[in-house]
Amino acid sequence: MAVASNLGPRRIRVAIVDDADEIRDLLRISFATDDRFEVVGEGSDGEEAIILAERLGPDVLVLDRQMPHLGGVEALPEIHRRAPRTEVVLYTAGADAGTCQQALAAGAISVIDKLDATSGSVVDEIARILLDHWAEPDATVEVRVGPVPARAARAWVANTAGILAAIRRHPGIVGEPVPEDVLEVFDRFLTAWGEVAARTDEFRWVARATANDVERLVEYWALLDRLTDEQLESIGCSWSPPEAQPFFRALTAGVLEALAAHAQTRALARRLAPQWTPGTARRDDP
Repeated sequence: MAVASNLGPRRIRVAIVDDADEIRDLLRISFATDDRFEVVGEGSDGEEAIILAERLGPDVLVLDRQMPHLGGVEALPEIHRRAPRTEVVLYTAGADAGTCQQALAAGAISVIDKLDATSGSVVDEIARILLDHWAEPDATVEVRVGPVPARAARAWVANTAGILAAIRRHPGIVGEPVPEDVLEVFDRFLTAWGEVAARTDEFRWVARATANDVERLVEYWALLDRLTDEQLESIGCSWSPPEAQPFFRALTAGVLEALAAHAQTRALARRLAPQWTPGTARRDDP
């Protein structure tokens, strides 16, 4: 494990952890040619990542996923606990939806796929990620869902996909037109949730977006949720089966908690709480 001295407070201090020597060398050289960064430490597994984070407190830790002794995702909770000010970017090959969500749920701020990036573009991408993350920390709403049984997520996703397809065929059923771009976003969420739920027994999800985007999506989601049983039956659908309800409860709880934590969306949380609070809301959702 290599450690360098701090060369200057104005640069972003980076630690690199990857079990491949050639990857560490490539990243170190790339960061060294960029005046915005300085590499202050290197490691080759998750255990060394934890030590580096605690000892050096780098601004950002570039972390591989698959390493001996302890993988990057598995090391993330302890890194976050010992060095809460250090941002972690997972740098891995084959960053599928499940990997991304595991990393985000454990505290990473982003995931970069090695297969989609060159060494130079990685440095620029990390700079962009950090700039977005640091520039307006209060502008982002973070929604966390789970842990919840993945079987509940699978049941809910399958039924909800059918509801959205029926709404597209019968747009008048909602009363107020739902923009196609909103339906497309809902479709992307369902696809991603289905992929995550298909490969695990315990579902976890983290999503970050601007307050304006979250408000718009949640408003339309709540509108669809107010469809009656009779309206759904008229388009050949029904609310999800009982086995899906744990996911619905986790999802609505995560959304309400995220809305309540942000000043801009707090009023929306208060307005929707009666609709989605257990005991007062219908226990299902499109």
